[in-house]
Amino acid sequence: KLENDINLQGHNWTPIGNWDNAFEGTFDGQGYTIYNLSINAPDGESIGLFGVAANATIKDITVKNANIIGKDMAAAIVGYVGENSIVSNCHVSGNVNVVADTHAAGITAYSNCAIENCSVIANGTGTIESKTQNVAGGICGWLLNGNSITNCQAKNLEITGWANVGSIVGVVCYDNEITDCKAENVSLEKTRLDGAPSIGSISGGWSHYSGKTILVKNVELKNITMNGTYAAYDFEDKALFGSEYYGKTTSIIVKENITEVNIINNL
Repeated sequence: KLENDINLQGHNWTPIGNWDNAFEGTFDGQGYTIYNLSINAPDGESIGLFGVAANATIKDITVKNANIIGKDMAAAIVGYVGENSIVSNCHVSGNVNVVADTHAAGITAYSNCAIENCSVIANGTGTIESKTQNVAGGICGWLLNGNSITNCQAKNLEITGWANVGSIVGVVCYDNEITDCKAENVSLEKTRLDGAPSIGSISGGWSHYSGKTILVKNVELKNITMNGTYAAYDFEDKALFGSEYYGKTTSIIVKENITEVNIINNL
């Protein structure tokens, strides 16, 4: 432990920033660790260490032991991140439990920003769950267009969602990049019983825009198990990327150097 590490044991944390007053500026954790982050807000929207951030840099912090319960957009680091932002060198470890009705993830639940050099590595098996609606992802829930996830890792997680469930991201939009990322020892399960919105070992789904691209490069997948149903669109990599969210026009997924080891596809 560093001298200024913070232990929040026994406290119900109030997220920094909300829809009325978003966090703006730079938070530099300087490599310190926050222990035992707990948020019990079953009706809460946009919750995490930070709730709502915009025009912000959030960097260099570790959350060890996170128990986050909310309604919409729940994650250990930040619930909603607006444009002109970056989340960098943020890590979640130890006992990991993030549960929401919709949009649950390890680092950011709903993001319009770059996410880089982040990790979610649970001690044992961590839980990320979206109970009644879309989107559960190891790193990010929903990544809006024009952004990226770079050099991130998800490990030792059980990710469950009603729909759009992925090891790295729940839904990735067009003009995005997922590069130099890893997922290991991840169990994915989609609980929606029909074939609609989907599940994939990298991304649970992707959103379309005709002629636009999604770049997926240097991604390693190891010991990934997928359970549930997925949409039966005619796309050769649906076990990697799930189904197209709108299924009308097709974005182009550009794949380079995807490594798969022990992928168990029970879909």
